[in-house]
Amino acid sequence: MVLRQWYEMRHSPDRIIDSFFWPALDVIVWGMLTFFIDSFSSFNATSAILGAMMFWAFTYSIQRDITMTTVQDLWDRNLYNVMASPLRPIELIVAAVLYAVMRLLVLFILLISLAGALYHFSFFIFLPFLFFGLLTVALFGVAFGIFTSGLIYRLGSNAQMLCWSGLAVLWPFVGVSYPIALLPTYVHFISWAVPVTYVFEFVRAFIATGAVPPLTAWIVPSLLSVLYISISIWYFFYAFRHAKRRGWFVKMD
Repeated sequence: MVLRQWYEMRHSPDRIIDSFFWPALDVIVWGMLTFFIDSFSSFNATSAILGAMMFWAFTYSIQRDITMTTVQDLWDRNLYNVMASPLRPIELIVAAVLYAVMRLLVLFILLISLAGALYHFSFFIFLPFLFFGLLTVALFGVAFGIFTSGLIYRLGSNAQMLCWSGLAVLWPFVGVSYPIALLPTYVHFISWAVPVTYVFEFVRAFIATGAVPPLTAWIVPSLLSVLYISISIWYFFYAFRHAKRRGWFVKMD
């Protein structure tokens, strides 16, 4: 399944552009904006906002690529052929995650190269918590991608828009480009229920004060990520069984 996605991507320029052009454009546009902000502010906005934007790009990328493995088969009306094979649902999940992670590695190299070349920004300034930061955003992206794939199985083709817009719903609440403290207090519970929120807050605190989050600070986002992955896998299997019972893999309506 991983090779099948790779072969298809090699001959689909639109998928290559969609995977790498928009994240690169985000880095370029937000980089110019933060340079402008830095011109009249003592706070290093370039490192704070651009670093957070790159973490967000990794989250969005892995979620979208996982969901796209289902959406592409839906567009090609190929789900019937896939489901007629000996593949099990868990193998579909593992293949989608492996494929998304490989593309994420390519995107990682592209974005850090662009940021370094254009803005002399090194993403590795976050090295003290880079591993846990990347792990947190990757796990949440995986959880959301599996969940949205399940929604497509459960709701049909009408849910395919979630591949691009599903994660964007959380954008105002997770504080990619501003502190959570600026949000109304009655929505803070939403913000702190999303693991990536902690990463963005840690990025800003590190840039502002040089404070490195202790290992204990990663307990809550790690537990949340594990919880969401567990829920998303459960929902995927539930939606898969429901789609199978109603014959959706044949009709794909």
